Amino acid sequence: LTGRITLESPLDFNGQKGVLIKSSNGQGALSGGNNGRVMSLKNGADVRLSNITVMEGLSNGADNDGGCVSMTESFLSAHDTTFTDCFADGPEGATWAYGGAIWASDSSEITISGTSEVS
Repeated sequence: LTGRITLESPLDFNGQKGVLIKSSNGQGALSGGNNGRVMSLKNGADVRLSNITVMEGLSNGADNDGGCVSMTESFLSAHDTTFTDCFADGPEGATWAYGGAIWASDSSEITISGTSEVS
């Protein structure tokens, strides 16, 4: 990945193992376009991010946890990765939402290393 990709729908990893999303030049970015979440991981998915930016994710309505990334029973490794401009917005009338950048269930595991940043 060497440029910006704006997704029309979230990347959905349902049990996939050994997925690597990497930028070779440090300028790769995955964007939700402020219209939706960037990725969902579930059922034991194992995803590694390296040297990229994950940005402009939005979760709202009934599925409102994890603006950029939502995880259920999965594994995420982020090395030299930036998460920015990610928002979780609760259902109408709610005063809560969880995980602006990343939301993970109790049975998920996240490793953040290198010069990764969440802003």
